[in-house]
Amino acid sequence: MKRFICILTAMSLCVAMFVSCGKTVEAKWQEQLDLGMRYLEEMDYENAILSFNKAIEIDPRQAESYLGLADAYIMMEDYETAMEVLQQGYDATGSDLLEDKLEDMRSGNIVDFRGRVLQKTVYEDGEAVYIYTYTYNEDGYEVGFDCECFKEGEEDYYGVVEEFSENGAPYRYNYYSADGSPLETWDIMTFNDQKQEIRREKYWGGELSMVGEYFYDGQGRQSGWKCYMDGALESYCENTYDENGRLTGEIIYNPDGTVRSQSVFQ
Repeated sequence: MKRFICILTAMSLCVAMFVSCGKTVEAKWQEQLDLGMRYLEEMDYENAILSFNKAIEIDPRQAESYLGLADAYIMMEDYETAMEVLQQGYDATGSDLLEDKLEDMRSGNIVDFRGRVLQKTVYEDGEAVYIYTYTYNEDGYEVGFDCECFKEGEEDYYGVVEEFSENGAPYRYNYYSADGSPLETWDIMTFNDQKQEIRREKYWGGELSMVGEYFYDGQGRQSGWKCYMDGALESYCENTYDENGRLTGEIIYNPDGTVRSQSVFQ
């Protein structure tokens, strides 16, 4: 009987040690993951990479580690390495989250860990016709973009915020052709508390002539926009997303509801 109790006690200790070790591994992994995310927020990308790599070494089955590591490389604009990390992570975990992000990047649509669009590729009939690249300031506001055009008859152009309001938000956004010639100016820009643009106003001859209104869904994704010319609706847009929240298309309508154009993001 005593021998049975000793064996049972020994088995209980082994189980307790196993559980304890399991918790320790999980705690160590979580610590490195949290540290990596903190470094990401602080824009210390080199240390973020070290922390996420340590998290992967501790437990290579956790998809969040690969996602964080890929995000760190994305912030460093090393997109090729980011895709390699996502592929490595998918091979190790089979995570749909990693596969979806990898597919997005391969198709030219790149989003950072804050959900900001860094690059967007617009397709028509399966061919890329526009590639937009966006830049942001330290406050999180979009302050510039470049558009590379592949559509016949259209040229590259870019935009840059050249004036800011008192609270640091962009105020005047100027558009230029590739050679630096001015194209147009948006005079007033309005943002919500999430620093998402919700309105643009343009003035000609001192009078309000064009207004752009932007809308977002409950997950912070831009669901569409409306454009008004001289107070009348000129066009409006609806964005479409798949079940994983990826932007899949953009449909622009005429005021009467007929389709003006439709783009598919692959």
